[in-house]
Amino acid sequence: MVKQRTNARQKILNSAVAVVREEGAGHLTLDAVARHAQVSKGGVLYHFPNKHALIEAMIERLIGDIEARADAEKQRLDGANTKLRALSLADATPLPEEDAMSLAILAASAEDPTLLDPVRETIARWFAEVEDEATDVDAALLMLLANQGLRFLQMLELLPLKPSRTRRLRERLLQFAEQEA
Repeated sequence: MVKQRTNARQKILNSAVAVVREEGAGHLTLDAVARHAQVSKGGVLYHFPNKHALIEAMIERLIGDIEARADAEKQRLDGANTKLRALSLADATPLPEEDAMSLAILAASAEDPTLLDPVRETIARWFAEVEDEATDVDAALLMLLANQGLRFLQMLELLPLKPSRTRRLRERLLQFAEQEA
């Protein structure tokens, strides 16, 4: 029974991501998610009592996905700045739904900035972890900021660089992280 509820919850979350990806963040409503998931609105409300709760779950999932990739990358790395390099590698390979989720979260945070609190906490922790392992803290933080800036501009489709240039820049950031910070 618990597994069924978990599967239904994941199906609804997947549908929320699909609605945002296919129709845009402004179309994320409980009704739209119910239609896409082919469940009643009551079925959505059972798992997510309101849109705020649905977006919180999307944030939790987004953070979890990124952290899982970064943790997997960190396990295979050795040498300097493994957290910085792991985050860079994880950001270089976002899951297809991550941009849609990120945009929905940004749109929702305009109405309720507290939705970003878990994101703020996660990013603050990442900065602290990068600082803790760096020999040159300023250089490491600059690299982390450059990496996050690349990711943000890509997500918003504002990056005026060709993918090949972006890949080269990411590779350079990784090289710097291995040697410099």
